[in-house]
Amino acid sequence: MVIIMILYRSNKKKIKDNDLKLSDVTSDSINNLKIKIKEEKIDNRQQGKITYKIWDIVITVFLAVLANCNDWDDIVVFAHSNYDFLRKHLKMTGGIPEAITYERVIGSIDKNQLQSICLFFLTDIISIKKKKKREIIDIDGKIDRSSSYNQLNDEGTIEQIKCLNILNAYSNNYDMCIFSEMIEDKTNEITAFPTVINALNIRNAIITVDALNTQKENCKLVKKKRGDYVFALKGNQGNFYNDVQLYFTTEILKELEKNNHLHQIEKRGNETVVYDYYQTDDITWYHDYKSWKGLKTIGMVKKTIIKRDGTETSEIRYYISSLNVDIELFSDCIRKHWSVENKLHWQLDYTFKQDDNTTADKDALLGLQIIKKTALALLNPIKEKRNMSMNKLRII
Repeated sequence: MVIIMILYRSNKKKIKDNDLKLSDVTSDSINNLKIKIKEEKIDNRQQGKITYKIWDIVITVFLAVLANCNDWDDIVVFAHSNYDFLRKHLKMTGGIPEAITYERVIGSIDKNQLQSICLFFLTDIISIKKKKKREIIDIDGKIDRSSSYNQLNDEGTIEQIKCLNILNAYSNNYDMCIFSEMIEDKTNEITAFPTVINALNIRNAIITVDALNTQKENCKLVKKKRGDYVFALKGNQGNFYNDVQLYFTTEILKELEKNNHLHQIEKRGNETVVYDYYQTDDITWYHDYKSWKGLKTIGMVKKTIIKRDGTETSEIRYYISSLNVDIELFSDCIRKHWSVENKLHWQLDYTFKQDDNTTADKDALLGLQIIKKTALALLNPIKEKRNMSMNKLRII
């Protein structure tokens, strides 16, 4: 079972590999999680009507997700198939709940408390080592597309309920999602951004976002919390975008190629991808640059795809940043922004089938997504060591 393998791979300094006993580590980790759940007091149910212990439900869902279960029905099948194993570590009071009970209970837990429990479970099992490089945190939204549905409103007409939309913060130093915030139906990512930033310690970290969140207030907030930013710039900023676009003339680019330019080539199957990064601190020409708090540099990236037959396509993107001129760091921030898509969102949809989940209760769906993100963070180190796909790792 995958959970046994993960627990066996514990890297905690207090335990040496040759002293590990599977049963001891398994019991310790699950018991510690039970204690943490009790301490957090996450059970919001009416006490006189409780059949199933809150820790039995939460821990069963954790283990089921690790073992290739992607929805509530899968979790029930897992519980029945592994009942003897679960009974060794949990009371399983009342037996095994139905799928709707797992969904309802997970949906009732405060999401900040659930994230706290997930982080505890993660750090109790594996030793999370921060990379020595400067922290880069990518912030981006994810939509669970199958969670939309129609309902009859008070006026007697059909109303479409939007998909679950989550704003995630992904740490490149820890290779994991470190915070998630639900975006309300009638708003967008812009309103959720301050909640995410205020929940994090971003001192000396670099925040990257797509163009939607490139807002003056967001620059101000990041700098207030003593972080830095590299924000994408697109047409939603109107004249600012147009002026930056006009600034990077052929003459300017030739001048920047002397010092503030990075040329990279990547081979991808039948095509070659060429990246050209440019960065400059020449910003005083823009009349409104002071209103973008901390703005020090602007940059451009040209991506050229060359097919085997010689045909080429190019794409140009622009960025604003509070960083000083450092073309290596600037390019690293831009490349790593895609980690939130490639290492988190893609894995959630492809491996954990999050995009296929039709759960109507958004609180329950978000809770399940948080648990899946924890499972992903647990599995990643093992995947790298065993050189095995995430899908295979979850079913062995």
